[in-house]
Amino acid sequence: MLQSLLSGPSLGILGGAYSISTMYLSCVSRKQTDCAMKKPERKKIILIIEDDSAILNLFSLALHTRGFDVLEANNGLEGLKFLKNNQIDLVLTDWKMPNMNGLSLLNRMRDSERLKNLPVIMMSASEYPRVTEKAYDLGACTWIKKPFKFNKLLTNIEEALAQN
Repeated sequence: MLQSLLSGPSLGILGGAYSISTMYLSCVSRKQTDCAMKKPERKKIILIIEDDSAILNLFSLALHTRGFDVLEANNGLEGLKFLKNNQIDLVLTDWKMPNMNGLSLLNRMRDSERLKNLPVIMMSASEYPRVTEKAYDLGACTWIKKPFKFNKLLTNIEEALAQN
């Protein structure tokens, strides 16, 4: 089993398994106290809440390729379920969505002791100053107007994660 992790076609699929396994192998013959093996850093988890499936898939793929784990929800209600049942590091949410919009989601998050400090990036193709102001009042890190360049989104994500 360990050999299959270290070579063959599974290496490309498992990616980081080789470095974790070789660190394990180098520690097997030593005493537990002598082993300086570090736990691999946990990937940051981003919850994307977007009702447009094409945009949702595009953002998800782009963030996966940048090393994030991504959860996907199609509206605010579905997003709340993910937030209650998962350890999320950042929420990227659309404003206009069916069932529960991004502002209502943000408002519900701020009422929760566990979620109130979670960074949220709000995005929308629409730009209404009152809605944008309300999002900031509720603690959104930033408001991004669609369409936007992915590098701008990535910069905003990295800044929000660094502040949290």
